[in-house]
Amino acid sequence: MRKPNRSKYIPKDEGAQMRWLENLFSKLAEREKRALLQIDEEEFRSLLETWNTVQQVRAELLAWRQHGAALTEMKNALLNSRELPWARASLPEFTPRRFEGEHQGSLLLRTDRMIRKFKLAPAYTVAQGVNLGVEIPSAPPATDWSVQQPVLRVQVMSGAGQVHIRWRKGPAERLRVHVDRGDGQGRRLLGETSRSPLVDTHPFPQAGAFWTYDGIYIFKDQPFGQASAPVQAPVKSKETSPAPTPATTPPAPPSGNSTETA
Repeated sequence: MRKPNRSKYIPKDEGAQMRWLENLFSKLAEREKRALLQIDEEEFRSLLETWNTVQQVRAELLAWRQHGAALTEMKNALLNSRELPWARASLPEFTPRRFEGEHQGSLLLRTDRMIRKFKLAPAYTVAQGVNLGVEIPSAPPATDWSVQQPVLRVQVMSGAGQVHIRWRKGPAERLRVHVDRGDGQGRRLLGETSRSPLVDTHPFPQAGAFWTYDGIYIFKDQPFGQASAPVQAPVKSKETSPAPTPATTPPAPPSGNSTETA
């Protein structure tokens, strides 16, 4: 059977629908609130009667399941247990319940019709609708790329001879980083990365220098937003000390008594 169209604020799965209806009917329990929203009392009474019946049917279904579990336990005992503890036991008592009352079709569709009508009431506000669960939450605003600006942090790893450029990804796919090594060649592309950190493995200069980095976000292969503020990393290769000159050992004095000459 094809399900009828429902408003988007009505949940799709049954458990969420029960919680949604519980919230709605409990918050419309006050007559003054219904009067403010111009809800027809007879219509609301009919909906509430169906809602109460739905809750009773769900409780009955749970009782049926518990009864079925007891019967299954008895069956398994009769088939498999040596002592047959259920052999002389009677079946668990269970009396199916009858449900009275006249209901006028789908509770969800009828409730939706009531909601559509009270949304037209002059006193209705979106804030009330959010509280009742009958307003679709607004989507988060789209990313404003014009103000997106990465923040870079650099860490000089002197022992490894590397510079680590760290950044937070944010909404971007990648980061494009440029570097100026202060060698007269100007600013050049270092690389692009989707993970932090980006590692610069260029050999450190002997004389030492300040390398300057900046980056810009990349989204769908295009640069977006503003370039980061430049950050500098002081780099210098490790100086190798000359090997120490081995110490010379003076010759040992001759053994025995020395002879002085006049």
